[in-house]
Amino acid sequence: MVDLHVENQLRALGLMGNYQGYHCLIYSVHLIRQDPTCLDMATKRLYPEVARWLGTNPGAVDSAMRTAISLCCTRCGAQVAAMCRGNPHPTVTEFLRGLMEQLIKPDRHTTETARETHDVSQS
Repeated sequence: MVDLHVENQLRALGLMGNYQGYHCLIYSVHLIRQDPTCLDMATKRLYPEVARWLGTNPGAVDSAMRTAISLCCTRCGAQVAAMCRGNPHPTVTEFLRGLMEQLIKPDRHTTETARETHDVSQS
């Protein structure tokens, strides 16, 4: 279940793997990809499932994710605000929605490289 794209996005926001919230957020993205509706009821569906996976309780999951998001806001506030529709201090749900939107956007570097390769091959 290693998703380097998710990990890279979180690292770009200043969050490293030594925080429990980092792992909570990665697994949350995995669950949201499987069932996007679980984000609509995060405290009822998402947190308990992440807690089961980590062997902890939903309150600890919520706390760990809030701490991780707060760290991202401190380290990369402008990026977090842009990702979360202008909210510099998003809730867990707002952060996860913004993260999911970032992950489904095409990678601009990859797109530009593909375009350049296509242009060169046509010359």
